[in-house]
Amino acid sequence: RYSNYFSGSIDYSFMVAKGNNSQPLAGFIDAFSKEEIPHQEYFLDFDQRHDIAVNVNFNVPRNEGPELFGIKPLSDFNFNVLFQAGSGLPYTPYVDPTVRIEVNSARKPWTSTVDIRAVKKIWIFDFATSVFVEVTNLFDTENVRYVYSRTGKPFDTGQAGLVGSSPDADHNPAYLDPPRIIKAGIQLIL
Repeated sequence: RYSNYFSGSIDYSFMVAKGNNSQPLAGFIDAFSKEEIPHQEYFLDFDQRHDIAVNVNFNVPRNEGPELFGIKPLSDFNFNVLFQAGSGLPYTPYVDPTVRIEVNSARKPWTSTVDIRAVKKIWIFDFATSVFVEVTNLFDTENVRYVYSRTGKPFDTGQAGLVGSSPDADHNPAYLDPPRIIKAGIQLIL
């Protein structure tokens, strides 16, 4: 609810997703290929138990706000902070081919990010110009998307490397969410 230039919201979701296959066509393919359809339920690939979002917005309408030397520097100014966090998604760990591990019985780590956006409108006659700065993943948090099943880590395969091989081959940047991204710009509003 908007009050004294501030508004915000807090959202929380709790979910448990269980089933016998995470892919919608997998049961069809198993039946078509005469594979046994699993009867046991397990946590699905998208089972994210906790999801939290906190949004805080500071918005000063045109010709309002504190005055400094006869001008209102915060007039038509908006500043937004968004915090998001989620519990880790499941994955199936690998121990040894002789050991039967339950599907999706391990969890990746929690993820979190803070994004900010600041926008200032500047009016010249009846034309507005917006100057903005946007930062996603403000604290450059390394949020894990994928892990190796042997270790549960994004950059450790759990296997000894070949002689002369580089560990950089295991460092796939796609295994993490994007790092901090800063965008700035000017928008002309006619």
